[in-house]
Amino acid sequence: MSDTVADATVPGATLPGAAVLATHDVTLHPYYLPALSAGSYTIQVEHHITATTGGDGTLDEKLSAADQPVQVTAPRFGIDPPTVYACYPPAGSSGDYNTTLPHLTLTAASLPWERRIDPDLQDDRDGDPQAEVTVPWMTLLLLTDQDVQAVPPSTDAAAPTDPASAIRTWTVGDAFSLHTDNVAVPDLGVLSETEKQTSCRTVDVPLAAVKDLLPRRTELPLLAHMRHVTNHPSTHNDDQFLPGRYSVMVGNRLARARAVTNDVDSVQPFTAVLVSLEGYGNRDFLGGAVSTTQAAVRLVVLWSWSFTSITNPYGSFATLARNLAEEAHRTGSMLQLPTPDSPSGPVEVAACYRLRRGYVPVAHGVEDGDTTIGWYRGPFTPVWPPSVPPSASGTSEHHVRTRAGEVASAAGSLVYLPDIGTFDVSFAAAFTIGRLLVMADPALAAGLSRLRADAVRALHRATAATHRGERPARAVFEDMVARDIGSEFTDKLKDLHNHDTGGTDTETAVGGVGEVLRVAVAAVLSGVPDEQPGRRPATLRASITMALDEVIEQHRARLMDAGLAPHALLAALPFDHLVPDEAMLPAESIRFFYLDPYWLDALVQGATSIGAATGLDQYVTARAVARGFTEPEAGPSPLCGLLLRSRLVEHWPNLTIDPGCALEDGEQIGMVQIHPAPDILLVLFDAVPETVTLREPPHALHFGIDSPVDDKDGGTINLRSPQDDFTFGTGTYSLGEPLNGGALKGVADHLRPNAIHGAGQVLDLLASAHPGGADTGLVAALASTLHVGLEEMTDMVVALELLDTRQELTFTRTDPQEDTR
Repeated sequence: MSDTVADATVPGATLPGAAVLATHDVTLHPYYLPALSAGSYTIQVEHHITATTGGDGTLDEKLSAADQPVQVTAPRFGIDPPTVYACYPPAGSSGDYNTTLPHLTLTAASLPWERRIDPDLQDDRDGDPQAEVTVPWMTLLLLTDQDVQAVPPSTDAAAPTDPASAIRTWTVGDAFSLHTDNVAVPDLGVLSETEKQTSCRTVDVPLAAVKDLLPRRTELPLLAHMRHVTNHPSTHNDDQFLPGRYSVMVGNRLARARAVTNDVDSVQPFTAVLVSLEGYGNRDFLGGAVSTTQAAVRLVVLWSWSFTSITNPYGSFATLARNLAEEAHRTGSMLQLPTPDSPSGPVEVAACYRLRRGYVPVAHGVEDGDTTIGWYRGPFTPVWPPSVPPSASGTSEHHVRTRAGEVASAAGSLVYLPDIGTFDVSFAAAFTIGRLLVMADPALAAGLSRLRADAVRALHRATAATHRGERPARAVFEDMVARDIGSEFTDKLKDLHNHDTGGTDTETAVGGVGEVLRVAVAAVLSGVPDEQPGRRPATLRASITMALDEVIEQHRARLMDAGLAPHALLAALPFDHLVPDEAMLPAESIRFFYLDPYWLDALVQGATSIGAATGLDQYVTARAVARGFTEPEAGPSPLCGLLLRSRLVEHWPNLTIDPGCALEDGEQIGMVQIHPAPDILLVLFDAVPETVTLREPPHALHFGIDSPVDDKDGGTINLRSPQDDFTFGTGTYSLGEPLNGGALKGVADHLRPNAIHGAGQVLDLLASAHPGGADTGLVAALASTLHVGLEEMTDMVVALELLDTRQELTFTRTDPQEDTR
């Protein structure tokens, strides 16, 4: 025996319906036929012997035939739980499934084709590939409470209130013999006693609902296919793509919730039922000649599950993403207040110059008590910040830099703007909020104190070790006591009270500290000969530097963990310090920015100024912070980022942000995500990406359309190439590759008309099935949009076009304007 397979291979690398497909090969088959369908067969063996004897004699004898009856079995009234591999939407789940067609994945690859909806029809496998043998004997229906309420209840059961309660479990014999006066039952021929005693589940569906919801006979093959998965990595744990062959049943009804009213989420429970159509092949609702006069149809339920579809008043992912794009195109995508295109007058021109660089006007109280206008901008700027100047010493490990230079107060961070006679208060605010952050964070304040205390102890140990030399500590101490060391040390410190440490530069300050220590210790130990090794100033300074470096190494990572990392400081800031005016980030908007290193420097300087009483404190703190910024615990050093304020953040918490291509060295662009509010997402990048893509969270491979049918476009299906080397527009595409600009809009025009049950939800796949109707169904519309013939829209191609992709929105970088300040 051999299996019959229709091939349609789709390389995973060219099918971006789900991210995990990049590491798989997925092959779609329109059908996967067993060698024999379920039923009774007879194997007949005949022996016909012919032989040539000596001379002219021949032997020609035909023995009597031997017959052997064979019964090919297959599931008929239910399927075992291990046969069900996956279902979507997940059982018991709630979510926005308004664009989803439910589907069920089975481990039995040939199960949908192992029986016939009409067993009396000839099993012709050499004819038309759309012959009866390729028509599945099962289909997936989606039911609501309205679809079962009209069913007449059994005499011993209450009227059903939902599809789940309408499903009844009993024996096959009872199901097809009891309470059938007004309910149609399938014609399954003569059932054995064993079959009659088999347990089964059934649901009675009103005839009107059956006609509205059940796929047409010609549509059934379009809603079943076989999926073959290969090349699965052993390290992957997503069982949705384990290698193997699977049969997939797809529903024809969108899981749309009821219409939204009063800005309240609408909720619609659904029950998906996999039902058997065996024995109904001759009925009129499946294109047969037998008219159905009963009020309801009894369907055998092979499997079922329930879920809830929710529609919120703010739209789907596709709708919200499109609104983001339109808002950014209309008002701009950089973080700044809107300004007139053509300002008039010098005052308006000067104001627009500041506003376009991310500033907002604020009230500024000056020293004499008056209040004037100042300009404030947070760490995020819509223009490219100027280069950071080197330190006075030329080293990269210098103290915190600001526009106003190295300062130790907020007042010293004010920047006067002589052209407009006001102050830029940005760095002063950064310095102040940095101090407040540390004072409000006991762990961070304690970490800074421990660093400075350990530095003092290390300095003392290095000084003692250097100047003790080879003499025992006790002998040194006795000499010091004999010389009245207390008085002498006090006098020397008084003499050094006004000692100049050489300024506030880091390296000069270190020299000052070293010089003070060298002079003080030399004065105290004046009785010790200078020529002895280990007591020279250079040796002392080297010992001190080494000791302090050890302390810095011990504390730099701890300080980052305590909250001094750049992203941690930004996350701790009040949001109005990041975005000082709500109009800069209105609802349902996305804004991009660059990070101002001056502002961040002022923030860090303010934070580290708390408790820094000496030059030693400043030195060890600055070096610990500078080295700590290179620690993995500090995260990537941010250069730019984005702010997203949208329902996308709130309703899709696993929203994916892709910063585009990798860096030149092959490394990916690093990023940190922060949620300042439930509907706000802050993303920081350590390099400037050329593109930024927002993607719907990853999901398992499923089916549906790409935007709701009540959208302004009436529902959209983004198209893929139906074959290799497919030409569409100006491009050539491989099989399964998304077509640039290829989309079928107006899916709402291809829903079943005049339907009472499932109105506006059931896809009208082959509308030409209506008597005298034109080819206005969804399949014909797909063919027209793809510019292919209707005969090329095979079962596999339809399944390929209905694969539901992750929605995405991509922004492309433009050349930034430089901030000249």
